[in-house]
Amino acid sequence: MIFAGILWGKNGKNLETQYLLKKVFSSLSKDSLEHYENNFMSLWLVHKGYNQVISCENILCLGRAFNKKDNAPLTKKDLVLSQTKNSYTFSTENWGGYLYFQYDSILKKTSVLREPTGQLDFFYFALPGGDILFSSKIFLIFDILSLPISYNWDSINFYLAYGGNSIKQIPFSDIFELPPGYNLTYNGDILSMDISWNPLASASKILSDVSLAEILCSSLAVWTDPYKDLVLFLSGGLDSTSLLYCLKNNLQQGQTLRIFNHYSSFSKSSNETEHAKRLSQELGVEFITHDWFHDLPFSDITPLKTKPNRITTTLFSTSYHKNLFERLHINQETSLVLSGAGGDFIFMGIPPIPSIVDCFFEKGFSATLDKMSQLAIFYRIPFYSVLKAALVSIYPYLGYFKFEKLRKKEIEKSLFIRENYPPWLKEKIEITEERKLAHPFIYSKNIFPGKALHMQFVIDAVSTIYPDTHLYKECYCYPLLFQPFIEAAFSIPSYNLYTADYDRYPLRAAMSKYFRTSHVWRKDKGCNTGAMQAAFKYNLKNIMTMCLDGILADNKVIDKDILKRYILDISAGKNEKIVPLLYTISTEIFLQAWKK
Repeated sequence: MIFAGILWGKNGKNLETQYLLKKVFSSLSKDSLEHYENNFMSLWLVHKGYNQVISCENILCLGRAFNKKDNAPLTKKDLVLSQTKNSYTFSTENWGGYLYFQYDSILKKTSVLREPTGQLDFFYFALPGGDILFSSKIFLIFDILSLPISYNWDSINFYLAYGGNSIKQIPFSDIFELPPGYNLTYNGDILSMDISWNPLASASKILSDVSLAEILCSSLAVWTDPYKDLVLFLSGGLDSTSLLYCLKNNLQQGQTLRIFNHYSSFSKSSNETEHAKRLSQELGVEFITHDWFHDLPFSDITPLKTKPNRITTTLFSTSYHKNLFERLHINQETSLVLSGAGGDFIFMGIPPIPSIVDCFFEKGFSATLDKMSQLAIFYRIPFYSVLKAALVSIYPYLGYFKFEKLRKKEIEKSLFIRENYPPWLKEKIEITEERKLAHPFIYSKNIFPGKALHMQFVIDAVSTIYPDTHLYKECYCYPLLFQPFIEAAFSIPSYNLYTADYDRYPLRAAMSKYFRTSHVWRKDKGCNTGAMQAAFKYNLKNIMTMCLDGILADNKVIDKDILKRYILDISAGKNEKIVPLLYTISTEIFLQAWKK
């Protein structure tokens, strides 16, 4: 779905801007063009799919929303009852992928709520006459207003250095994004933004042994209900295997379920074909496999045909997804492609040592020693190393208010991994207030560093996983990032997310007990990082051309000699700095896509 609209200012409708909106959308698709209007906004959209537009006096909800209690789809009657409630209450009672517009006729102000997982994008531009132009696509704002492209290099440089998109900035000047879980309020003169979702609100929630499995199954059931063809990307790991069991359990008459497994023939460690095939045979599901060697990243470096909203590492896999979806005969109207991406974020697949602090203050000294022993075994490092790191993390919290600034620095230090800083950047990029990714709740005085990291992991997942660059975005689904599932994960203390033997332990235990399967306990899961190294080896010339003769080099943002040395090292099999290099390549792809 692509949409754009106007929130009217004090002067009412701007007919000229409304005409431009219609003109642009008519050029996109005359057949599916839809228009909605009320006393405070005008909305145009195309390719609506299974998204809905539900409205009543002073409220409009765009997308798909469900009640948390029974997963019932939102109705017009529900909206009428919501008129006396604020956006915080709405996001607490409902979940899905939606935007919630509300007008307060007494205070004469309009508010826009973007649901916490950010499935629908929302970008906006303040017009000189007092109206607010908004859209799901940044390029539409430029097209509608015939604006020249103006980059926000502060935001771009931050991504190059740390791989993060700030919640306060996007790569363009004068255009802003409403972050997931935030509420935008406009009274005709003043624009303000506040948080409408408190991720800590579920911290006291008590889960049963199988709650995670039940929540995942029930939310999946209502989301997949209208689709006929379900395709699951099965890696063979915990997250996608969990989805497979839930999908098979929920499968309705008239629905088909296929599992797709890609592997790398050049990397034995990545080949999960045999395990995936056994799973498909056990559950009676159609199995499809594909050798990744035929669609390696960077095989095609022609600029993207679409203009992405943000810089993410999903950009270099766009052509791969396009070819894959054509091969799988994905129908944009009836197909849904599901991925287990996100599970390692919301259950912190890399157990953090700062979780020791949480355990120390919540469970005491004895439990903390036990957790430190588990971490030492998990990482196969001496107990002394864990003890030393734990003491450093605990110290700022011993004088809780006295060391407030130090505590804040400790949290931020764990959020930005400076060891990965790219040495080829000519300018040293510092972390300023404007550049911080951190959610404000992370700095709350009642949150310890393990849970702060947990929260940031989820925010990172939401901001980086959703792709917006290919034609099939509407067909993608990431169930492990559904709001009910995220909130259930947040209710688990950070130190209970792992044991000495397993990461993501609560999910493994719940799925194993609920479906009586041992597949979620396997430790021999393959690793497909070899595919990226193969891409550097076989497509070295393309990568060199893109990085050393591109826009970043022309603007003297990078030192070409240093960057060339690291590219050659990675193509030779060294992994050092591969992550920041992917940030650099993603940025170059983004800039090339926007180049006129």
